[in-house]
Amino acid sequence: LDSAEYGDDPLLSKGGKGVVSGDVGGVYSLSDNLRLGVVLKDIVNPDIGLGSEEKVGMGYLAGISYVSISGDNKFIYSLGYYGRGSDSSYSVGVEGWLSKGKVGIRGSYSDVRYSLGVSYNLDKIRIDYTYAIPSQLTDTQGSHYIGLVFRF
Repeated sequence: LDSAEYGDDPLLSKGGKGVVSGDVGGVYSLSDNLRLGVVLKDIVNPDIGLGSEEKVGMGYLAGISYVSISGDNKFIYSLGYYGRGSDSSYSVGVEGWLSKGKVGIRGSYSDVRYSLGVSYNLDKIRIDYTYAIPSQLTDTQGSHYIGLVFRF
């Protein structure tokens, strides 16, 4: 849409902005049921500024999880620590994989947000969707996240 449809709104005068970023991480199994993981987030320092440059600094996420298997279903309970610059937060979550690992459902809580999500596993690709809701009352309704995981 062009700026004439938005009047003098500087945020949308250029029709919006899209940004791509990247994360990289790994998981180490301590035992059959206990895992440690680390993710480096926004490793390309994306520029999210609209009128001027505003780069996102790299952050990290470290966590531990416990896996429980019941029949064809797997449940994962996790604790995490997230840091970016001087900001940090803790999180707790649970994730269930149903239908022999084909469909995933999950939820989490942190001091920053609540989130709910679903996943679908194909042979070499997983599609993830998450809806995150701020834990503080704000004017926003939340954010939608879509992720693709490629297995080699």
